[in-house]
Amino acid sequence: MQPSQLDLQLAWAFRDFPVVWDRLARRGARLADAEGAWTRHLHMRNAWQTLRTLEEHAEFHGVHPRVEPDGGIVRLRWPLTLWPEYELAGFFAPSTGVVEEGLRFREPPIVERASQPLTLENAMARLRLGEHTEVELHGVLGAGEPDVGNGWSPEAYFHYELADGRVLQCLTVHGLLVEVTALDTRPERVVQAERVVDEESSPIRRRRWWEFWKPAA
Repeated sequence: MQPSQLDLQLAWAFRDFPVVWDRLARRGARLADAEGAWTRHLHMRNAWQTLRTLEEHAEFHGVHPRVEPDGGIVRLRWPLTLWPEYELAGFFAPSTGVVEEGLRFREPPIVERASQPLTLENAMARLRLGEHTEVELHGVLGAGEPDVGNGWSPEAYFHYELADGRVLQCLTVHGLLVEVTALDTRPERVVQAERVVDEESSPIRRRRWWEFWKPAA
């Protein structure tokens, strides 16, 4: 079964993360196809052709989601070919259109809560890079301190205090855990109404959305 536009569009975001991309490549993903799918998506956005209805999204992505009405919104679960064990979660509401929430296991695994005080070794013994999602991350470590203010980039960071005084930084892309790093201090990133404090000097490996989506070298 050929990957859909949605599959390839998501795959493009993982091209710099071998822990995920190598698995996708074994399942038939090609960088040129992923870049083509992203280019098509970017052209749609740049032409101010933002998809508003669920039907428009389904036609563009090439797949139809499983829908679950939930009060005033509709929960969405998009099927994936390159990630058959996952679905892309999201929701639809008339006021917002279709919103992505990230990759989620179709059948969530049971995870063990990390014991306290938290150590890097304790965390890494329970987390699986390239496999666990934000759901499992929160199950193991708790909600942490999220840093998700980066426009429509799929990157998000979560920070946790370690017993030795360092900070555990967990990076997710489209909700999938791809990187865990121990830092001496939590990177300063304060988003205010009109400015972002000292992004250039911050050690955090944060890319603005236009940098994240630059073509492959």
